[in-house]
Amino acid sequence: MLGHYQAVDYLIEEHIQEIADQIIALNPMVIYLTYPNVREQQVWISSIRSRPNFATEQNIRFMENRKKIELGLLEMLPFPTYTFENENLDWEAVFSKMVEAIQTNE
Repeated sequence: MLGHYQAVDYLIEEHIQEIADQIIALNPMVIYLTYPNVREQQVWISSIRSRPNFATEQNIRFMENRKKIELGLLEMLPFPTYTFENENLDWEAVFSKMVEAIQTNE
């Protein structure tokens, strides 16, 4: 909604709340994967994808704002949410944490 429709924060929040209200009976949980530094992440992604123009200041600011909005949305959800930072790009460790979170909620 943010990227394609330039929706303002409260409209995004309303939309996510409507979805959450519709699926809450399914007992969902959200796992949010993130990297602590958006700028570093965008530069890294740009380099591995051979797209040097991807990590522009405009794109970095957009992604920083998106992360801020997403983290705020996680706090309002009426079901469990887990945020895992993959600071060292250690996907095995992150996967283990995800499995543990899922098992905790069973």
